[in-house]
Amino acid sequence: MRARPGYSLVELLVAVVVTALIGTALTRIMTVQSQFMSTQEGRSAARSVSRTATGIIFSDLRMVEPTQGVVAATRKSVTLRVPYAMGLVCESAGGSTVLALMPVDSMVIAEGGFSGYAWRGTSGAYTYVTSGASLSQSGTASTCTSTALIELIPGGHVWTVSPAVPAGAGTPVLLFKNVTYAFQNSVLESGRVGLWRSVTSAGISDELVAPFDTSAAFGFYVDGNPTALVSPPGLHEIRGLELQLTSLNRRNANAATTPADRTPLRTAVFFKNR
Repeated sequence: MRARPGYSLVELLVAVVVTALIGTALTRIMTVQSQFMSTQEGRSAARSVSRTATGIIFSDLRMVEPTQGVVAATRKSVTLRVPYAMGLVCESAGGSTVLALMPVDSMVIAEGGFSGYAWRGTSGAYTYVTSGASLSQSGTASTCTSTALIELIPGGHVWTVSPAVPAGAGTPVLLFKNVTYAFQNSVLESGRVGLWRSVTSAGISDELVAPFDTSAAFGFYVDGNPTALVSPPGLHEIRGLELQLTSLNRRNANAATTPADRTPLRTAVFFKNR
């Protein structure tokens, strides 16, 4: 009887060793790929924190008037006079002034927070009125269309401010609210830093986005200097802000043993409302 062909013990051992080596190599490749994907996803998640912050803050800061729009400034906090309605003087009488305002988003009106108004003189400079300033969302359209011959924009408003604007019909006026942006302790992400937006006069304080590293801060631009200053200069000199954002990946920002994925981002916003 002829013996059947088969594998020797040595051949089986060699096959097992080769299979083990190939399996080990494939496992390492899959592990490395998994770690790479996790790192990229973490960085992407961290970047999304910064992108969210810039999208929110830009809409306010671009509207700030350059010469007197900053009320207070530190590395971690800025308070700004943010315009939310603009228009023209129609008529002043009895210590108040009727204004014809351009359309305003209903959400902006609902937020409230009126802090005062400013009117623009013939030299182009704004005069801010804060002490005793009040706003009444009332007025008669005919005061503007007949007396001042100002054509109201569809969807616009006729409101009244006091004390009266000491300037004639057609003078540009803006209404503003004091808004504070600050990097401070986060409620959403314990032990980390969040970006907060507060409108004190409206009783509003919201954490917009988190988490950030403790190095997140503001820089300050002045005329003639392309580099942001670390320390705030005179408030009237500030023409824009640098946002120094080091955002963290939310998934491991609070991990005790795993370092959080960090993504540094620097971007700038300049005041355009001249």
